[in-house]
Amino acid sequence: MKVIQSTCNYCAIDCNLDFHVEDDQIISVVPTKGYPVNDGMACIKGVSLDKQQKVNKTSSLPKLRQADGSMKEVSWDEAMTHVSDKIQEIQEKYGKEAFAGISTGR
Repeated sequence: MKVIQSTCNYCAIDCNLDFHVEDDQIISVVPTKGYPVNDGMACIKGVSLDKQQKVNKTSSLPKLRQADGSMKEVSWDEAMTHVSDKIQEIQEKYGKEAFAGISTGR
């Protein structure tokens, strides 16, 4: 088993993790002791990275929830029009400042 040291990709803290790898599969993830950012500690998301090796092949098309609760694949144009219409509805009903967005560096 080899140990590959890397950083976690979940947030901007960049905890250092030791990935224990065997046959090209991550067997376990352990926070790196002595690393100044996290010194042997990490959140549950970081230490659970070994559980996230399955690749799900799904469509890249967006989905819209239907009245019955099911999800329907739609074109990007239809999805963007839907989102734009909903934002405008909210703003018309509650005012221009009723809708906001947020973005992060990760």
